[in-house]
Amino acid sequence: MEIKINYPENENYIDNFAFVKSFFIKKTIESLNITYEEKKEIYNEILDSLKE
Repeated sequence: MEIKINYPENENYIDNFAFVKSFFIKKTIESLNITYEEKKEIYNEILDSLKE
C-alpha cells in the first residue's frame, strides 16, 4: 500500500506529529499494569527528558 503525505507550506504538521506522539506515550503509560504513583513517576521522567 502506498502512503502519500502532503506537507503544508508552514510547519504546523510538526505540532501535529508531536501531539500524536504524546498521545501514544500517554496511552502506553496508562495501559501499564502498575500503581498510579509509578505511572506518575514515569510520566514525569519522560517530561523531564523531553525538556532537555
